[in-house]
Amino acid sequence: MRRTEAANIQRKSQGRGTITAARPSAIKSSQARRLKLEGNRLVDNEISLDQLRLQFLANMNHELRTPLHGMMGATELLSLTNLDCEQKHYLSIMKSTNQQLLELVENILDFSKMISGQLTLQKNRFDIKQVLLDAYQHFLPFAKKKSLQFAIHIDENIPRWIYADAQRLSQIVYHLLGNAMKFTHQGGVILSLKGDEKFITLSVVDTGVGIPEAKKDLIFEAFYQEDSSHTRKYGGAGLGLTIARFLANAMEGKLEMNSDLNRGSDFFIRFPYLIAPEAIEMNRNKEGTRQPRILLVEDNEINQAIVYLLFSKRGIQIDIAQDGLEGLNTHRRNHYDLIFMDMQMPVMDGVEATREIRKFDPDVQIIALTANLCTQDKQKGLEAGMNDFLCKPLNHDSLEKLLEQARKRISL
Repeated sequence: MRRTEAANIQRKSQGRGTITAARPSAIKSSQARRLKLEGNRLVDNEISLDQLRLQFLANMNHELRTPLHGMMGATELLSLTNLDCEQKHYLSIMKSTNQQLLELVENILDFSKMISGQLTLQKNRFDIKQVLLDAYQHFLPFAKKKSLQFAIHIDENIPRWIYADAQRLSQIVYHLLGNAMKFTHQGGVILSLKGDEKFITLSVVDTGVGIPEAKKDLIFEAFYQEDSSHTRKYGGAGLGLTIARFLANAMEGKLEMNSDLNRGSDFFIRFPYLIAPEAIEMNRNKEGTRQPRILLVEDNEINQAIVYLLFSKRGIQIDIAQDGLEGLNTHRRNHYDLIFMDMQMPVMDGVEATREIRKFDPDVQIIALTANLCTQDKQKGLEAGMNDFLCKPLNHDSLEKLLEQARKRISL
C-alpha cells in the first residue's frame, strides 16, 4: 500500500516539474521568514524581560524604602528625646546601620538603571562650592571618629555657580569620599577642586591601603573588591566606583586613579562645565512670616506618624489625608501652601490627585513624598503638575530647604 502511495506522489511531482524546480527557493524564503519571526520573537521577549526587571526593581525599591522611612524617621525622633550615654551609643549604631542599608538600596537601584539605560542626567544651575562643602561636613564626623585629618581645598578661580548635574556630581563625591574614609586608617583625606575656563578637576586623595598594580584595571568593575577579605572587613557591594565612573563618563568627563600599595590613592574626575550667572540674594525681613500650612497625603499609618512628628517638632502644624481623593477635597476646602503627596495610594493615587488639584489651583507647591525613583514615575508626576520629589526615607536637609522655600513664597 505504501509503495503505491509513494508511486502516486512521484508521478504527481513529475507532472509538476516547474513547481518542483521552484521548491528550493521557496524553502529558503520560508526559512528566512521563520528566522525573522523567531528573531522578532526573541527581541520582544528580551524587551518584555527588561520591562519586568525594571518593574520588579521599582516595586522592590518602593517596598524597601517604605520601612526604611519608618526606621530612620523613628531614629531621628528618638535622638530628640532625653537619652543617657548608653542609649545614645545604641542610637548611633541604629543610625549608622540604617544609613548603610539605604546606601546599599540606592547603589543597587542606580546600577540596575545603568545596565538598562534608564539612568539619565539633568543639567541645572547650582553652587558647586556648596556641594563640596556639604560633602565635607557630612564626612567630617567619620574622619574625627577615625582620628584622620580631613581637609578641603577649593581654587578661588573656580566660579561658584555652574551648569551641570548637581545630584550626580554630589553622588560621585560621596562615593569617592566614602571609599577614602573606609580604606584609610591613619593620615588623612583631602578633597580638592580646581580648574580652568573650560574644565573642572575634582580629586580625593587619601593615605589609605592603596591598590596593587596588577589589580588597578579591575577596581572599577561591578561587585569587585580588591581583596575578598575587604568585603567581610569593610562591607559594601563593590558598586560605588562602578557607578562613579559611569556618572563621570555621562558627564563627558573621565574618572581616573593613581595608587600605590600601602601608600594611598588619588581618584580624580575632569569634566567640562558652563558658567552660570551669580544668584541674586534678596534680604527680606523674616519677622512676622508665618509657617506654611501643610497637608500630608499618605495612606501608611507609620509614615503618617513619622512625618507628623517631624513637623510638629519644628513647631509646624500639619494636616493628614488618607488617600488622594481625601487630599483633593481637603485642599479644596482649606487651600494649603504646601502638599506632600504619596504616589501609590488606594481610592485615588498621587498622580491623579495632583492632576485634579491643578484644575483649580495652579500655584500650590506639590511635593511627591515617595519611594518611587523610576524615571517613568517622575515623568508622570511632573506631567501631572508636581513641583518636586522628596524621596523616602526623608532627607532632613532637603526637607528644611523645601520648608524655607515655602516660607519665602509666603513672605513675597
